[in-house]
Amino acid sequence: MTSQKWTKQGARSRASRNKLLQKIMRDNSWVCTIIQRADGQMNELGYNRIRTYLTLRDSVSGKNGVGWDARQCWKTPEEDYDSVVGAIDDLLPPDDVDLFPNGKP
Repeated sequence: MTSQKWTKQGARSRASRNKLLQKIMRDNSWVCTIIQRADGQMNELGYNRIRTYLTLRDSVSGKNGVGWDARQCWKTPEEDYDSVVGAIDDLLPPDDVDLFPNGKP
C-alpha cells in the first residue's frame, strides 16, 4: 500500500467523484453546507481536527440527517452515513498534532 500526501485539491476531487455524496448534497442543502464547512476549514490557530470532525459528524445524524435514524435513505443508512462522514473526514486538513516535527503529515 502506498501512502499519498493529503491535499485539499485531492479531497475535493474525491468528493466530487462520489456520486452518492453528490446526490445527497443535491437533495439536502444542509448537507451541502456541512460539506462546505469541512472544505473551507484551514489549519489555523486553535484548530483541532478531531473536535471539528466530531462536531460536523454529529451534525449529520438524527431524524433530519443521514444514516440509521434518517427519514430518507438514498442507498442504505450505512452507505449514506459513510459517504457524508467520509467526505467530512477527508476534507478536513491535518492539524498541528497530526503533523510530524518536520511539519509534514
